[in-house]
Amino acid sequence: MRDLMDYLEDLYMIKLDCEGCEWEILRRDADLLRKFQVILVEYHRGNYKDIIGKLKETHKCRDHYYEPLSKQSGYGVLVCMKDP
Repeated sequence: MRDLMDYLEDLYMIKLDCEGCEWEILRRDADLLRKFQVILVEYHRGNYKDIIGKLKETHKCRDHYYEPLSKQSGYGVLVCMKDP
């Protein structure tokens, strides 16, 4: 992710669709993610509340939206918006 940041001009929104490594990206690149106003995270397995907690802690998100893609599969999407 650090290599890609040099190529981005508008840091308004980022979507993380990383097939199960969401938590690692949030942990490793939280400083980079802070630069985005909107973060979309498609998560796989695990506890989405932990991911919300991390986003709220590091990104000062005010709005969280959870929509299960499939209740049995453990997939879902989180939308987090940074305070203006």
